[in-house]
Amino acid sequence: MWLAYNELRSLSVFARDGEAGQLIDILVNDESWNVSSFVVEAGSWFFRRSFIIEPGTLASIDLEQRVISLQLSKTQLEASDELIDDPPVAYQKRNAIDRAAGWVSTWPVVKMGVSPNATAGGIPRAPLGDPHQRSMNELIGYELTTHGDSSATIDDILIESGHLVARYLVVQSKADHRKR
Repeated sequence: MWLAYNELRSLSVFARDGEAGQLIDILVNDESWNVSSFVVEAGSWFFRRSFIIEPGTLASIDLEQRVISLQLSKTQLEASDELIDDPPVAYQKRNAIDRAAGWVSTWPVVKMGVSPNATAGGIPRAPLGDPHQRSMNELIGYELTTHGDSSATIDDILIESGHLVARYLVVQSKADHRKR
């Protein structure tokens, strides 16, 4: 079965003991295209936090009910890494530019007090600051070029549900954009 990223984004996420938040992003490894993490936003409008959830902690995805169920409790979710602890590569690069220019970094990447070899649900997690970790939110809208000409943009990403691997890009050609 294929899962469209745009359909998954904004699904409600439930822990074993109740509603935990909303899916706001999926992180993939840009070499293997394996899903490395799900990003869940939890909390009230005043105090929101974004947590990184490892794929091994998913219990099920129900597109009809628009729900993702986790094998974690809310307490375990709150103990998960926050997105600021392990940002996608675009934010890592932005921090490097900020540091080189002497500006205040806009995305904290320092992780304190947690082992870089931490596991979630017994599954080893990707190394912190992984240079191959990409945000699907960031990839949507990228332009694809052939022979130097911009020919299409990425509209969606299809994920194979059994293996949680991004297999296909749904693109919008420039000719299709002109028709609109």
